[in-house]
Amino acid sequence: MKLSSPEQTIRIAIVTDGFESNQNFAILVKSILFNTQKRSLNQVSSNIHFHIFTVWSEHILSTLMTTWDLQHVTWEIHNLTPHLSEIDWIPNSHYAGFLALSKLMVPQILADLGLSEVIVLDTDMVVQFDIDELWKKRLNMRENSSVIFGMTENQGTPYLRQKSLPALGRGFNSGLALVLLDRVNRVDWVETWNLMANRILEYKTSLLHGDQDIYNGVFRDNPSIVFRLPCYYNCQFPTVPDFRFQFCPACQSDAKILHFNYISKNSYFLSPDTLAHIGRFAEVLQFYSGLDGYQFRSSNHGPETSAAINFNSNFNETVSRDLTEQCACFFDNGNFKVHLLFLPFSDWRSVGPIKTPETHKNSYAQDVALVTQFSFDRLRAFESLANSWFGVITAALYISESEVIDFIHFWMESSVLSQRSNIALHIVYKIPGRPYPINFLRNVALKNSPSDLVFISDVDFVASENLYQSILDHKHMLYDVTSKKLLVVPAFELSHIQIDDFQPRNKENLMRLKKFGRLKSFLFSKWPQGHGPTNFSKWVSVNSTYQAPFEDMYEPFVVGRKHQLCFFDERFSGYGWNKSTWVYRLWKSLSFQFWVLPSSFIVHVSHANSVWKQDFLDYPRSSSMLRKCMDSIRKVIVSQINSESHHLRE
Repeated sequence: MKLSSPEQTIRIAIVTDGFESNQNFAILVKSILFNTQKRSLNQVSSNIHFHIFTVWSEHILSTLMTTWDLQHVTWEIHNLTPHLSEIDWIPNSHYAGFLALSKLMVPQILADLGLSEVIVLDTDMVVQFDIDELWKKRLNMRENSSVIFGMTENQGTPYLRQKSLPALGRGFNSGLALVLLDRVNRVDWVETWNLMANRILEYKTSLLHGDQDIYNGVFRDNPSIVFRLPCYYNCQFPTVPDFRFQFCPACQSDAKILHFNYISKNSYFLSPDTLAHIGRFAEVLQFYSGLDGYQFRSSNHGPETSAAINFNSNFNETVSRDLTEQCACFFDNGNFKVHLLFLPFSDWRSVGPIKTPETHKNSYAQDVALVTQFSFDRLRAFESLANSWFGVITAALYISESEVIDFIHFWMESSVLSQRSNIALHIVYKIPGRPYPINFLRNVALKNSPSDLVFISDVDFVASENLYQSILDHKHMLYDVTSKKLLVVPAFELSHIQIDDFQPRNKENLMRLKKFGRLKSFLFSKWPQGHGPTNFSKWVSVNSTYQAPFEDMYEPFVVGRKHQLCFFDERFSGYGWNKSTWVYRLWKSLSFQFWVLPSSFIVHVSHANSVWKQDFLDYPRSSSMLRKCMDSIRKVIVSQINSESHHLRE
């Protein structure tokens, strides 16, 4: 994205890393843009350039910002890894870890880039005014040739209570800083803060407040370099219910920036009861959390036209131009906002193409990951699936931003989900009116699997108790150099019985249900082609793997190696043909064989059909545009696959 001229651009620097900080970063950005764009529609909003500093979250943040595509916003990511040696020698007991010291490096890094000014913000803030007002304060700061930093005073008394910590009075809060970067070299900033850190550590075993302790020590020795900003630019979160902004009464009625400046105070994980004592602070946070981020999207990021869809000439040979235009909404799957690793994950550095130090080893590299996708209304189904699969899970959730807090509360209160640290949960934000982007979601989950070995499943299934181990026991087949193999996991459904009443955990249980006529292969009555080649009559009596022949419309649930698989075709959405064409490409273009696991399985959890599935199944009784479009695109894709295979053989 082309950068605006410095005179027109507000520069904002933010240090963020880890799931909670990245959640807060997204809320902070929304609050800034909401209040910047509240100005008169006849007035052009200020351009904003975000300088995003991180260590491990580069892939996550780059994906978020790229897919968000914000209007009047540019951004760049600065990886702090090369700079960590500058701060990792400092003992630090702050809850934010190295992040609490990282802001010390930001002024020099940006000054070395030749920049003049920047606003530095903590992620645990929400902005309630047009930030251009704060940006203009830099002009007041320049009136005094000594000033370098603009900050507000602390609204608590930690430096008054702890006399051994150097500070001017109550000290300054480093959660917000307006920095004149072209002046930092006047005080040799890096050497100055290093000297102060060493002085403090002569009588302190570690820093209590991170970079703030060092900033305040520097300001005490060099009071002329700090400019006191009005306190309402940093209204610091009350730590007790009866807090009344004793040191900044203006925060009661005119809080410009709310700062939740102690551990986990603005986390989603706080229950409504816990948040009650902070009153409007909680209401404001929840407002910005639920705000639809798409409203800030670039104006040129509207729905794609049919001309932009990769149909090539085959599509127009198959479908009329009128139908092509009518189908465009079903095929527009390329501009969803994506937030990877939204929740805690024990090894989140292993997800995506993240550059990690050589010392880091992926905990899940040799594991098998269950790959799935679901919407908010399938949350209980996901809980059941997770309860049956204890290995790593990578899942894409399709959800609106207004549903996020309810989703988090469900997760918190679930005895199954709240105890898990090996679920890589990625959010794809819902665009109203769009069909369910099933293959886009599958690809988000698949591409970001921390394991090369992946089991592709739908969310409305539960696994047999031995499935995970069975896959590991047979994974050697997937490394066969003589042929490319996939493992097929047989799928069943129950008849006249609810899975909650009796969940078959092993093959013996399953055969008992079959004996009483309560078991069928999945979709046997409605779509026997889908799983027929698995040959369930044979499966009931075998004790070893066997090869299933490919037949048209075959769509088994398979285990494979991520780097060998093709991704799902994202032109499919809603319902219909989205997996069978993928399986066809695996067989036709990539020459995979299908080998059935002999004793493990999955069982479908019955539920009402989605709107998209019902619309698809009602055709031709209804004039289903979805069915017409999916049928048409299937013909195109099958033709393309056949063409690919022909070229591969030549």
